Amino acid sequence: MAPGNAGAILWIDILLPIIGFSLLYAQWKIAQLIESAAQRPKKAKVLDGTCKK
Repeated sequence: MAPGNAGAILWIDILLPIIGFSLLYAQWKIAQLIESAAQRPKKAKVLDGTCKK
């Protein structure tokens, strides 16, 4: 292994897990938001027979 690559490999070894865990957290958070939105009751629209433009 070339000694000049030690700095690049060090930073990749540090940053890659941070990026991976950040993406996993974002996926989990978005899944929670979607699940909570699906559980909320939807508002019923009242149809009164009028046509508004």
